[in-house]
Amino acid sequence: MIPSNPMDVVKPTAEKNKAKFYNDEEAQLLIDTLDKEPLKWRLYFLGCLIGGFRRGEFIAVQWSDLNFEENTISINKSDLCI
Repeated sequence: MIPSNPMDVVKPTAEKNKAKFYNDEEAQLLIDTLDKEPLKWRLYFLGCLIGGFRRGEFIAVQWSDLNFEENTISINKSDLCI
């Protein structure tokens, strides 16, 4: 006879990371600082800030994902190598 039930196990719990985001003052400071940067970096960081894109999502954007007639960006993939 086994003295205890081997199926009685304690499930491990994962630590939940609290989401990090900029408050209004930090976002405004970033926008003001971007005025001194090249256009490609301004577009990248403003897209992430305003659009809420993750780093890998925005890096994976290709020309075919942009619709200039409707002013939209399609996020349908992610570059997971980052």
